[in-house]
Amino acid sequence: TNLLEEIKTMVETHETMKGAYFWRPPSSARQRRQMELERSKRLEFVFEDRHYLLEQETSCSCKNVYYSLSVHVEGQKQDVRTLHKLVRRATK
Repeated sequence: TNLLEEIKTMVETHETMKGAYFWRPPSSARQRRQMELERSKRLEFVFEDRHYLLEQETSCSCKNVYYSLSVHVEGQKQDVRTLHKLVRRATK
């Protein structure tokens, strides 16, 4: 269940951050680094004999906020829909 919660949190963060390029970054460097730490995550696990690698990265410059999500299943690049399906399968 802890893994499931982590995945759900990643999906929620993705939904929040997907338009981040249009955001204004925090004004202080400390706040920018804090935002990067809170909204970046790497998760690697095996579920139903398949290897998953999920990476969320948030970075802030003085003028922009950048966000990306990388989902790999068995080394193949996927998108966020894979996470939605994974949550549905895990909660059955």
